[in-house]
This record gives sequence, C-alpha cells and structure tokens, in this order.
Amino acid sequence: ILSASDFRNISIEPYEKDVVIFKNYSTENAVKEMLLLNPSLDFLKDHPLEIQDKIKTAVTTAYDNHKVDNGFQFPSSAWMVFADK
Repeated sequence: ILSASDFRNISIEPYEKDVVIFKNYSTENAVKEMLLLNPSLDFLKDHPLEIQDKIKTAVTTAYDNHKVDNGFQFPSSAWMVFADK
C-alpha cells in the first residue's frame, strides 16, 4: 500500500513494551471494566450466569498475576511503520 502510494524508504520495526492499565483499580473493578469495555466479549452475555462467573473468576486470577503497585502490567506489542513521501 505504501509503495503504491509513492512512499519510499519504508521500514517496519517491532515495538514491545510493558504497559500498565486500569491504574489504581482493584482487581475486581479492573475485570468488571475490561468485560464492559471490550466489545469482543459481548458473546459472554449469551452464556448462563454460571459460565460467566467461571470466566470472571479465571480472568480475576489472571489479573492478580499481573498486579503492580499502580495497576496491572501486561506486555504490549505493535509495529512501527516509517516512510518518506
């Protein structure tokens, strides 16, 4: 796409960094917020409450493993694209 748009000196570099999200949230509030904000998880609403509770418990346990002083630290990665026009 960039070449077809007459960009040159195109380079793509990976970028990885740990990020802290849900700053100053409790684990329970962070999980609740994540489940509300993430549209890809809407399918959970179609499952029985028992299944939803099991998933919330598993996610809460996973979040506890990433708890830091001011939030929850997770690895993050992206691609940085550079080009000249």
